[in-house]
Amino acid sequence: MSASSDPVSAVPALNSCWRRIGVWGDRSCPELVAHTHCGNCPVFSEAGRSLLDRAAPDEYLAEWAEVLRKPPNAHEETIAALLFRIGPQWLALPTAVVISVTEQRPVHRLPHRAIGVFTGLVNVAGELQLAFDLRALLELPVHAALHLSLSCQVYPRHILCRRDGQAFAFIADEVYGTAELATAQMQPAVASGALAIFAKGKFLYRRRPILLLDDELLTQGIARLSLA
Repeated sequence: MSASSDPVSAVPALNSCWRRIGVWGDRSCPELVAHTHCGNCPVFSEAGRSLLDRAAPDEYLAEWAEVLRKPPNAHEETIAALLFRIGPQWLALPTAVVISVTEQRPVHRLPHRAIGVFTGLVNVAGELQLAFDLRALLELPVHAALHLSLSCQVYPRHILCRRDGQAFAFIADEVYGTAELATAQMQPAVASGALAIFAKGKFLYRRRPILLLDDELLTQGIARLSLA
């Protein structure tokens, strides 16, 4: 390597008096009386300016040219989802369709309407919303003797969703919150009955199996039930 291409030789010689007679040396510099510290001295400032103004070594420019020629790394695709539990089953819905999560509200039954998946009306933030029993729709167990919690506080809450102008509310036994699920890690959903119809895929989150629900199919199914 020639002297002109040596990165060390490209660095200008500095009068590093601060290492000899300044605050990092024996402190014998007479200018310390006026400036107190070498950082306040114009000699120190000029040395720093000369380092910043020096020409970049050829190797430095070639290295950065190679870095900039490479395509940027592709960002991992993720799905932002709300995680909640109904009975023993952990489920997820994209946050794009989730409007709110509130304390459990009383559900008002409609007269002359049999109790089924559609349970009545619920007041959420001052508006009446259609309430559904997602447990019944997905054919999940009514009672869960064993379940794996994710939250510190476990209690039922109402979740309000809206998609394509169709709003619906349902009760979850536990709500964990939102999480970013990597689409590359989605596995085929292993489920039976109605849950197999509405499950889009399975994720493992903190060692819990999470079934991602197909919000489009779920909304269509609920819309048919509300008209029945």
